[in-house]
Amino acid sequence: MVNKIVKDFYAPAEVGSHINGDESMAFGGALRAANLSIAFRVKQLHVYDGYSENVRAVVSNVEDGVIHESIIFNKDSEQGLKK
Repeated sequence: MVNKIVKDFYAPAEVGSHINGDESMAFGGALRAANLSIAFRVKQLHVYDGYSENVRAVVSNVEDGVIHESIIFNKDSEQGLKK
């Protein structure tokens, strides 16, 4: 299903699927690690982590219910990583 959606989106270009899921995870992890390292020279890869919903911390107990609630990360905030 996903493959068909991608092929329809990029038509008429040919979309290949030459590696499996395990290989893609290992390749992506190795590429990300090499990008963060100063020992390797690879094409710059920009990765942005973010949240689609607010991340909250809630402190509560059984008797009184919610005591304190706080937003830790706002929706769509980007979490960066510096070299």
